[in-house]
Amino acid sequence: MYKNKKDKYITIGVSAVISVGIILLASFIFVIIDNAKEIRNQSDEIDRLEKDIYKVASYIKSTEMKGDEKLVVIEEPIYEGTSLTSLTAEDLSFNVTYTSNLELSVGSMDNATIMHSVYYPHQNVCEMRDYDYREIENIVDVRFDIIRSRYEIYASAELYAPILTDNNYISEAGEVTLVPGFIEEYSTGTMTGYSIYTGAEGCGEYTYLFPIDENNTLIITRLQVGEFGYAAGDLAEEYMSVDGVVLPEEEERLFNEIVESITLK
Repeated sequence: MYKNKKDKYITIGVSAVISVGIILLASFIFVIIDNAKEIRNQSDEIDRLEKDIYKVASYIKSTEMKGDEKLVVIEEPIYEGTSLTSLTAEDLSFNVTYTSNLELSVGSMDNATIMHSVYYPHQNVCEMRDYDYREIENIVDVRFDIIRSRYEIYASAELYAPILTDNNYISEAGEVTLVPGFIEEYSTGTMTGYSIYTGAEGCGEYTYLFPIDENNTLIITRLQVGEFGYAAGDLAEEYMSVDGVVLPEEEERLFNEIVESITLK
């Protein structure tokens, strides 16, 4: 097999070098993989700490000085069974009450938005174009846009729910054609009207029309939370377990109580 002992020793030497090289390479790869795992674990821990910091920051209600020390007043939001807190806004043409964990913003004297969100960076499950999901920072689990329309229901539908008038689902006399799963009657408390659903796969919104009188119709759009439905797939359970989120059952209760509380000025 070998011409001489020299060739034999050379072959054995090359084999030994190759074996040592393979062992060193395997050890190097193992170290890289182990370090990568450690870096990933550290990154996950940093993400968790950032969320906790943001969560605590979102609970800060006020600060006050005591001598040379600044005291921070922390108040965690309460969801279940929270009683409504009365709001009186001079720049709104209607009164509305809502829980203290929700935020209200006024667009004009005839419209306002009530919403709630929780910081939790994730992919936008409702962005379905070419499966190019962009990351968003918050889970918006409550959003109600309230509009006081100063017209009867048909003219209000033309402005705020044109799908009804464009497709003859509502007559000029205000008679609405019901379509199960699309246009349905809706009532809560003394409010009676209609709900119109537009969307797909758990991403969309409901538009509610509540006729008050011949000069006023209450219009409310209500966000359907994609993170809690079909569009989120297996991630829905994760999103619903995030600290502080308002779950669908509670959102439903809040919606009905807020609608029932609205009175025109």
